[in-house]
Amino acid sequence: MSAQEKSRTFNAARNAGWAMALHLLTILCQFAARTIFVKLMGIDYLGISDLFSNILMFLSFTDLGIGSAIVFSMYKPLACNDTDTLAALMDFYKKAYRVIAVVIAVLGLALIPFLGIIIKDPPHIREDLTVIYLLYLLHAVLTYCYCYKKSIITADQKDYIVTIYYKIFYFAQILLQILFLVLTHQFILYLLMQVLCSFLNNVFVSRKADRMYPFIREKPKKKLGREEIAVIVNNVRSLVIYRISDIVMNSIDNILISALINVRSVALCSNYLLIENSANQLIKQMISGFTASIGNLNAVSDRKKQMEIFDAMMLITAWLYGFLTIGLILLTTPLVELWLGDMYAIGSVVVFSMAIRNYVAGIQFVPYTYRTTMNLLWEKRFMPLAGAAANLVLSVIFAKWIGIAGIFLATMVARLLTTTWADIYIVFRKGFQQSPVRIYFRTALYAAVMLVNLKVTEAALALVSVDGIPGFAIRVIVCSVVCNLFFLLCYFRTRAFHYVWVNFRHLAARLLRRG
Repeated sequence: MSAQEKSRTFNAARNAGWAMALHLLTILCQFAARTIFVKLMGIDYLGISDLFSNILMFLSFTDLGIGSAIVFSMYKPLACNDTDTLAALMDFYKKAYRVIAVVIAVLGLALIPFLGIIIKDPPHIREDLTVIYLLYLLHAVLTYCYCYKKSIITADQKDYIVTIYYKIFYFAQILLQILFLVLTHQFILYLLMQVLCSFLNNVFVSRKADRMYPFIREKPKKKLGREEIAVIVNNVRSLVIYRISDIVMNSIDNILISALINVRSVALCSNYLLIENSANQLIKQMISGFTASIGNLNAVSDRKKQMEIFDAMMLITAWLYGFLTIGLILLTTPLVELWLGDMYAIGSVVVFSMAIRNYVAGIQFVPYTYRTTMNLLWEKRFMPLAGAAANLVLSVIFAKWIGIAGIFLATMVARLLTTTWADIYIVFRKGFQQSPVRIYFRTALYAAVMLVNLKVTEAALALVSVDGIPGFAIRVIVCSVVCNLFFLLCYFRTRAFHYVWVNFRHLAARLLRRG
């Protein structure tokens, strides 16, 4: 392994390691905060909180992918220590995000008259819904005003620094919110703590970036050239389509549940989604630390090395998301019943649809990451929009047939029909100049192995007869052992597993030497 490869691997592992450790603490805080929130405020406040969060996430499509496009443009100047270009990029980014903040504010205010349509059955709460919504909107706008400087830290493969600051202020936010809820039961104060801590986080990260890269505080010595702007514009044109698609795929479900079913169903599903997203984010923290490293890899390595890493990352994501999917299907309802009570449980069909939808989205991470870092987003650029449109249409149709589960299944079907196969095709045809058939077959095989593993693990759990917290703990252990042992038996002879294992041993030895 070359020195450059070792550095890339170490940076990726450090990013992932910090993210994982801090995210575990975040999960504990989230569950503690949600438990207290549900007990003190009730299901109506919970539903409104989750709904407005999704509405503002939906409005965030106005960033048009500029942040990602700027990060892509920073990889090369960072590698070459071109501070003049980096300063010009940051200045461009600052101006763009100020405009975006204004656009989000205007769109958010324009949405106020339509809140009555989005919320089918208004909840029974003391506060005015418009005031609550405006606080969520203020939180989103302030985020876009001050967060642009963290991009250079991320592009420089030091995202663990951003993660540390975020977690510190997030923990402070959780503690303050719990304190004010217990003392006052005031939802408005709860939201003000969120706004304050998020704002302070962005301010402190900006100051850290100024200290790490002093040249970004100075007036840029040059402006971006036409070619550099053209690259950013082309990337944004490609990313905006993906941005809209991603927002519709990931943020529209709760809005549709509120409009087509009711806001209480949003609250019930959101408890399951919290568990799913907590585990999901843990996996993403493990593998997203490699994103900047993949960008560096695609900039300096040959096709053979890129494909080797691609195969290894596909195995890792299939294994991790397969394990997550099986755990979600078999363990989330028992966990919710222990955590909040039987009244917060939902049907097994809904749970299955959530988990399978999440698996399809997770397995797409590697092809999409390669596609973005290879600057191939413009190829088949309308496929994500087709996926978003299909999701909206299918969600309405499926919701009438099978209720809430249909909304989640519609998202999965829309992905499979559009972006899932298209990302693989483009990376292999345009990036590697290879046939994608091998990866299509392997992706289907990974899914089939996961489903067989689900039935095997389910049969093993049926043998556990202990109830309560001890019974749940035993089920978690049995699920973890049986599920991962099954994957190990299926994959340990593959070339991708061998590559991952050899590199893991090298990395572990290096981390031990560094203490």
